[in-house]
Amino acid sequence: MKAVEEASLSVAWCKAVEHLLGQPRGKAVNLVVGFSTIAEDPGIRSVVEVFLDRTAKAKPRDNVRPVETVASTLFPQSWYVPERAEGPRQHLYRMRAKAARVHRRISGSQERETYFDRLVAYPSSSGETVNQLEAQVLRLQGELAHVGPKSSAYELGVCEPGDLRIQQPGRDRLMLGFPCLSHISLTLHDEAIHLTALYRNQGFLRKAYGNYVGLARLARFFATEVGVGIGEIVCVASHADAELGVAGKRALEALLADCDAAAAGPDGFREVDRAA
Repeated sequence: MKAVEEASLSVAWCKAVEHLLGQPRGKAVNLVVGFSTIAEDPGIRSVVEVFLDRTAKAKPRDNVRPVETVASTLFPQSWYVPERAEGPRQHLYRMRAKAARVHRRISGSQERETYFDRLVAYPSSSGETVNQLEAQVLRLQGELAHVGPKSSAYELGVCEPGDLRIQQPGRDRLMLGFPCLSHISLTLHDEAIHLTALYRNQGFLRKAYGNYVGLARLARFFATEVGVGIGEIVCVASHADAELGVAGKRALEALLADCDAAAAGPDGFREVDRAA
């Protein structure tokens, strides 16, 4: 097991990839990556985006996507605008429902789900869908209304109807592919939301950076809706892969060197998706 802990998700991602490049075939088990803020280094983000774009054009069959695309599968930030929309939580849900109807008309019933679909419209055993985000917001708000609120009774991904589940037993049988994210746990501690996510498999070139951005957005959503601070975010990869088959070791080493050169340092960090 290897643990990486940094202030920003950008630096944490770089350190995790650096560790993987030192492992046989660029793979490891039980890689734990934590970041203590939802801060992002814009210099590193820019370098990563350029690299992903170049790789996508060179290998169009490898499904390399921008950071924003990956992050939005977990939390589509453009639908959640608390500074502009009245009732931002309900606006988020309405936008998702509207998009789902459009996508079904275009793609038919075989359209692949996203992680966000599982969070707001989980297919429960009763045949109905469960809005897990709303259930947890209400649960957190209820606990905070009492003296001595419970700290660890909030989970996205394990059991229903009170918890938030990603993987659906009996339905998600693929050894590879969706959903790689299995479970998200929330902890309320010292007036802050702390978030832990478990990935059964996590590709660090194509997905991990976007995963971290999406998790940061999710943590901020809960903190905003419940009225508390944002604590630590921890991501556990049961199987972590640098994806040397997509971009070779030398290319990834060069990427890390470029990230190091572009890094702004703590004074240059900005909150995820927020302009400086």
